[in-house]
Parts: sequence; C-alpha cells; structure tokens
Amino acid sequence: SFSRFVNEELWLADRTSYLPRLVGAGEQAKLLTRPRRFGKTMVLDTFAEYLDVKNGSKRFKELFSRFAVGKMAPKECVGAGKYFVLRLDSSKSGD
Repeated sequence: SFSRFVNEELWLADRTSYLPRLVGAGEQAKLLTRPRRFGKTMVLDTFAEYLDVKNGSKRFKELFSRFAVGKMAPKECVGAGKYFVLRLDSSKSGD
C-alpha cells in the first residue's frame, strides 16, 4: 500500500503532481490504463490516500511531504482529504 511505502521509506516513482489535476478536471469519468503488473493498485491506493477524509492535515503531511503534491500550496491540492473512501478488495475473495 502507499502508506507502507511511505512508512518504510521504499522507492516509489513520484506521480503525485497529477492527483490535483485528476480531481480538478471536472465531472468526466477518468480511465487509468496500465499494463499488467504495472502498479494499478498502487495508483489507486495513492489516489485513495490523497482523497480520504481520514487523512487530516497532519496525516496528509506525513504521507505526502516527500512527494510533489506535499510541496504544493494547500489551495493547489484540489480535493485532498475531502471525500470518504470505501476500499473494496476482491483479491481475497474465493472463486
């Protein structure tokens, strides 16, 4: 998960500067395509952490301070910490 990468200081390509643009692009549906085994879950987890209301300003700084979105002015972080996020994981469900 994104928070595990942050807490353990693992390497992660920083694409967080795109998050405010995705949220601020309007009401259109977004399609994020990536090849198999190429980090789709990590992208969605990062996006969920960015949007989740449980990540108040202190938690947001802990998670994103070393990334581009954490260095942006608060008014530029469109949608950050403003939504309730429901996480569903079908990978652990039976056949």
